[in-house]
Amino acid sequence: MKHNTRNKQLGKIHQHIKRLGLCDEAKRNIYFCLAAKRSAADLDSSERSKVLDFLSSCRPHAAPRLVVTDEEALLLLETAA
Repeated sequence: MKHNTRNKQLGKIHQHIKRLGLCDEAKRNIYFCLAAKRSAADLDSSERSKVLDFLSSCRPHAAPRLVVTDEEALLLLETAA
């Protein structure tokens, strides 16, 4: 039962990481800041809970939008062809 809970918590951690679009370095920095570990596999139950609480509170950032005028878009299309 303990192993099953661990796997569920790790699965949720990885879902949050994917949802937030975090790179490997960013996720390892989060683990280190919260639990002084570099891998989710090394986290104990309380550390996994701490990481889950933190990741649950994070909101993904919207990708920056590139604003291009119609003229610039046409120029880009012409040079790409």
